[in-house]
Order: sequence, then structure tokens, then C-alpha cells
Amino acid sequence: MVNQPTTSYSHEYDDLENKEEEKKVCESSLAFDVSINTLLEIIKTKESDRYRPPSSTELRRVLIYKKWESKINNGSKLIINTLLNSFAKKLNEINCGSLEEKKEFLSIVSGGESIYYPFRLLNDLMIEFVNEKISKELFRCVELKLESPSLINISEYSTNIKEMITTKAKEALLKYDNQTELINNISNKINKLHKDQCIKKDLVPYFDTEKNSFATFIDLYIDHTSENYEYMLSKFINIFDSLGQDEECCMSFVFDRFLGETIILSRKAEQLRNIIFTVGANSRREIRELFSAGADMLVSMEKNSDCFRAFVDKYKKELEEKITECLREKKYSIIIEDNEITNCKETNMEKILYCSKKCLEENLVEGILRRGN
Repeated sequence: MVNQPTTSYSHEYDDLENKEEEKKVCESSLAFDVSINTLLEIIKTKESDRYRPPSSTELRRVLIYKKWESKINNGSKLIINTLLNSFAKKLNEINCGSLEEKKEFLSIVSGGESIYYPFRLLNDLMIEFVNEKISKELFRCVELKLESPSLINISEYSTNIKEMITTKAKEALLKYDNQTELINNISNKINKLHKDQCIKKDLVPYFDTEKNSFATFIDLYIDHTSENYEYMLSKFINIFDSLGQDEECCMSFVFDRFLGETIILSRKAEQLRNIIFTVGANSRREIRELFSAGADMLVSMEKNSDCFRAFVDKYKKELEEKITECLREKKYSIIIEDNEITNCKETNMEKILYCSKKCLEENLVEGILRRGN
């Protein structure tokens, strides 16, 4: 608000003063808009760091897609983005530090490692809880059904099994004990994080806290996070409640999408994943041994050379033999095709083999380029 003058001035001077004040307000508003937009743009830019694709060491998780797990991850991303954006506004408004210092601070807190406390930790806690309390329990029910002597042709029982999975998934998600336990787990984790000052310990190494501005920013961020613990808790519970809202998500508690193609019983998907991981690890070890042999091998193992093709074909053959053996074991070789639960057929095996060998070859090419690292 502009204070009224206490002495008499000419109308001309009043008009001039008012115009100057209006100009200052406009300039201040413009500066505010520019600053907040700059800070929000940093959050957007750092999104690739927060949600970067898994590295080669996380290959196991790349091969299998679970819709329920993806829904938790996506819900968590929304929580993180919402709280980072609201923090950026507080950071912009605080009368401390320069814009450059604010940009530096926000660049760190919105990056990959710095969001572990509390966001990623709570996200992982929820995934582990759902896996133990919902997914594994549902699989045990399906396993008992599959072992029933009366179950000869699984296709005849497809509708029955799907209804059982969907019904039991919704019951487990709505079960009071499960919801109460999840709330307690999240609350206890939040309280421990706060008591142990995990956020502060995580951020301090990144900044010169002798500077008053960075010390103030850290306190502001901790206060902002603490003020929103109830919000986080309610949002994670909402995510939990939403997992039973569609059949596909319910079915994903028991069936995994393998290599983006075949939807197969999770136990069998895990076996296939382990085969690919093991064969891939063996091939990378041999690549390292070959490259340690010297310069001649560096030339002979160039991509698309005869030596390289022979190397790839050897491991693709090994992979094919192991996967074929795995899929011919009828137990758990069950898929969803055309929205029906059925046994894995030859055509399905061919698709799984094709995708698995393609995945292995891509990783071998990457291994050659990285010299086995």
C-alpha cells in the first residue's frame, strides 16, 4: 500500500508521484514473475535427474513392468512436483539471498539424490508394503488355484481366476488393518526422518552453510517439508486406495508385462528376468576379459565384425536354450492373451525369445562400446 502524503502538493506533483509509484509496482511485479518463472523452470529442467531411467546395474527392474508399481511411482512424482513448485514460491518470496543463490539451492533440492528424503524413501516404503501385503498374498491364492487337481485346461477357468484376483485385490486394499498399518508405517518413517534430521544431513554437504543465505534456505526447505507431512500421508493413502480401481491394475498384482510384450505370471517373469540377467552378466565378464587381452582384441571386437557376431550368437544361443527350458516347465507358464488367462503356447514362446535375444544383443553392443563396464 502507498502511504498518503502528509503535506500539500500540487496536483501535477501528485500525478507524477503516483505514476512513479505505479511504475515501481509494475517493475516489482515483473521482477517477481521473472524470478518465480526462472525457479519453476529449474524444477522442470531437473525432472530428468529426478526420474532418470534405470542404469545397467538396475537391469532386473527394466525387464518387468507392474502397473500397480507404476501407479505408485507416477503418484509420487506428482507429490514431489507439487511440493517443489510450492517451495519455489516460498523461496522466491523470502527476503534473503540473491536470485543466483536461490537458483543454485533449488537446482540441488530438485535433483535426483536430494529428493531421497523423504519422497523416494516413502515411495519405496509403499511399494514394499503393497508387494508384501497385496501382491504376494494374491499370488498365493492363485498358486493354490493352479495346483487344484480339477484345473486341467486353464482357459476354461480364465473368467473365474480373473474375478478372484480382482475381488481379493479390492478386499485387501480396503481392509482396515492394511490401511491402518500403511498409515502407521508412513507416519513412523516420517517421524524418524524428522527426528534424525535426515533432510538437513543430506543437504548440508552441498552448500557453504557459513553463508547465511544457504543456512536460511535449508531451514526454509525443512520447514516446508515438515508442514506438508500430513499432505504427503494423505496423498500416498489416496494412491493406495486407487490401485483397485481398474481390472488391469488388479491383474498386475499377479501378472507382469515382460519386456513390454507378453503379460505372464509374475513368478515365471522373475525366472526369465534372472536368466537374462545371469547370461548378460556372464557375457559382460567375458567382454572385460577379452579387452584385457590387448589391442588386437580391440580391433577384432568392433561392432558388426565377424568376431563380434560370433560372440553375440554364442550368448544368444545360450539364452535361447535356458529360456526355452524355463517356458517348457508348465508350472507358472501362464499368460494373459486377448484378455484371457491361458497357457503359454509356441507362438508366445517365440515372441518371448525374440524380445529376450534382442534385449541381450542391445546390452552386448553397449558392453562392447563401454569395454565391458
